[in-house]
Amino acid sequence: MDKSSRLRSRYLLAALVGLVLLLQVAGCSLSPSTTGTTAATAHRASANQTVTTQIPALTQSQVRHISKAMAPSVVGVEAVMSRSGNQVLEQVGTGVIYSSNGYIVTNNHVISSEVTEVVSKAITVTLSNSKKYSASVVGRDTSVDLAVLRIRARSLTAAEFRTDIANVAPGEPVVAIGNAKILKRPVTSGRVIGLVDHANFDKMPGVREVIESSAPLAKANSGGPLVDSKGRVIGINTAETLNGTAISLPADLVVQEVKLLMAG
Repeated sequence: MDKSSRLRSRYLLAALVGLVLLLQVAGCSLSPSTTGTTAATAHRASANQTVTTQIPALTQSQVRHISKAMAPSVVGVEAVMSRSGNQVLEQVGTGVIYSSNGYIVTNNHVISSEVTEVVSKAITVTLSNSKKYSASVVGRDTSVDLAVLRIRARSLTAAEFRTDIANVAPGEPVVAIGNAKILKRPVTSGRVIGLVDHANFDKMPGVREVIESSAPLAKANSGGPLVDSKGRVIGINTAETLNGTAISLPADLVVQEVKLLMAG
């Protein structure tokens, strides 16, 4: 083999060796990248699962603390629907103080007949200090089952409404608070089950989705707050399903509707 042929052979061998090394390097650089992506995805999924399923339940002490802090913002609502002789047909429920100057939000069905849609002309609101006030109806929306009342009082303790409902996680602990003057068990606790599509329900056609939770409700809970572990209102308790779960109107919808009703 002449000198020129030997040089070509060496160049070819070097090229082949270089190609093999290049492929090995490329293989090593791809493999960790793919594995890293999979691991990161698995970590995010695991973290999300931890957030939604491993949130500690509220202790009895925490529930008492939350209910005590919320008490000044929760009112009893009594609506006289009709009088016949000595008989009085009355509906009772709960309300939440929306503003310090006397605006209160509750369910429309607390102050009106679900059958005749007649609105009560005699509504009494009882504060946590047992003071009673006559209330007027500022506005109501049957499509979302909400009503705004007004009492002639000042310096009331308004509730804080949490409107980032999309961030309310399944499994998050909640407390439902009702009319303490009527209910034997006005405060219950549970967990958020999730945001549920409300499109399949005939009532409340203006509601797209509701909060479902495991906090037990009684009839007089209607219009009362569903609050998170920080005492913020995330919903207005409205109904109980046949399965015993609670249905609450989400706070973002409530705040939007209250503003519209107050504006007239």
